[in-house]
Amino acid sequence: MPANTTASLGILTVTAFVAACASAPHPERSPIASAQTAPPHAAKRSAPETPAGPGAAANPPNAPLAEDSPSGTFRGASPFEAPPSGPQPLLSPTPPRPPGTDPTPKEQAQAAASCGAITQCGVCNNWGYCGFCLSTKQCVPKDRNGPYPGSCAVGFSPSDCPMALYLEKDEVDIRERLARLVGTLAPEGMPLDRKAESVSVLRIPVHRGRCYGLVFRGSYDVDGAIDAEAAVEAKFFDDGGIWVPVYREVSAITPFCPQEDGRILLRVTPRNTTKGTWRAQLFSTSITEETLEAQRERYEAERRALALRYSCSYCARVHLGCFLSGEPQCDNRYVVCLGAFGYTPDDCERGDVPKKKPEPKPLEALQMCSPDEPKG
Repeated sequence: MPANTTASLGILTVTAFVAACASAPHPERSPIASAQTAPPHAAKRSAPETPAGPGAAANPPNAPLAEDSPSGTFRGASPFEAPPSGPQPLLSPTPPRPPGTDPTPKEQAQAAASCGAITQCGVCNNWGYCGFCLSTKQCVPKDRNGPYPGSCAVGFSPSDCPMALYLEKDEVDIRERLARLVGTLAPEGMPLDRKAESVSVLRIPVHRGRCYGLVFRGSYDVDGAIDAEAAVEAKFFDDGGIWVPVYREVSAITPFCPQEDGRILLRVTPRNTTKGTWRAQLFSTSITEETLEAQRERYEAERRALALRYSCSYCARVHLGCFLSGEPQCDNRYVVCLGAFGYTPDDCERGDVPKKKPEPKPLEALQMCSPDEPKG
């Protein structure tokens, strides 16, 4: 029986008992929240089959290579860099100003000092008498006749700000955040780069004995937007395996260590996109069998304690209801209630149960719930 099924038997038994007694509703959690927060994780999504991408490097020895073998290269020293952009469009020359419209030297100096203090394109263009020059990446003074003389020969953009300007400015912070999310994992092979032209679904293999993470990035020249989602289709314990948006077209899966072979599912959907590239980079590191077993045992202990707390709380309410209604043998009813779940009052006092799964007694539970035949 799978680990997640075995570990949750205590809760399932409690739910069945509550339904039999028609009281004490069991708390519920949405499937999305469960997939994100309650290990072991085995999130599932359906999508059309396509070959595996960056995970091809993670295949066992002698395994056939996937059609989408890693295709990208690192241009610098960082595995967190964005994929290369295509050829940049030529900047348009600035039209000449009408004769007799040039400001005085004093006006030009004052305006240049005010606009020059602004570093962000959007702030510059919203300032009213300033506009951004793409060729020099500076905020320059302007009026209704265009930029001031000599301030921007080509690439004057008083209204639009390319996304690349913000990405370049925030690149160091983006890489630092990705490095913190990935932690001690190292790149698994080279990245996979694809044009943002159509919907792509990658199934990336992962294996027991290694921990994994994934980084997704779009290029600077993406025109439109790229929606990317990922899920881990493998059982694992502890935290991790969460898809974390970092920036526009930048996301990562936090490290997770699968208890058995599985895969990462990545779906990339370009939206109103006519150009640009996206990149998927797999990260991994080894983990010992002893550490994996320790994760499993810790998870099972937490699930046993959770089932025990719920059972003890429920049976305490049964005892209180019996006492308030003046029924006989309430203490014995409390003992029978716990026995229906395989627990004893000592277990509730101790707050822990042995590793052996408790064996519930549903027939006694049903008899106990009958108001006409209290257990004695």
